[in-house]
Amino acid sequence: MDRQERINERLTTLLKETDFADYSFEDHDSADEVIEAIREQINEEEVIYYANAMDYLREHDCSLNESMALVAEYGYAPDNVNSELLATLLKQKNLNDALSEITGEIEEVFDEVDEEIEAEEEESEEDDD
Repeated sequence: MDRQERINERLTTLLKETDFADYSFEDHDSADEVIEAIREQINEEEVIYYANAMDYLREHDCSLNESMALVAEYGYAPDNVNSELLATLLKQKNLNDALSEITGEIEEVFDEVDEEIEAEEEESEEDDD
């Protein structure tokens, strides 16, 4: 199994139980590239339809304090805000927070695979001698 296959397999296992299970992260050469690819996909996330937005807000921010703080942080005027925008901003923030929690584990996958390959190469060189 080559490096990329090992990395993809381990990332799939790592992300399987997260909100990122359906995200595309394959064929990246470094942890930073994978993290950036996931961030880009987070920024594309949208909560559409009023009912979905209200359900998300009800579950994650029923007081709307956090959502309205995000609105202010991003410079939106309150009269230009709707439930879909509130839910989208909050969902993106929550996903970015979740990504921050597993960033170290993503980096470890790359480090472990590279160490394994290096050890295999050293072992192969010793066998050749």
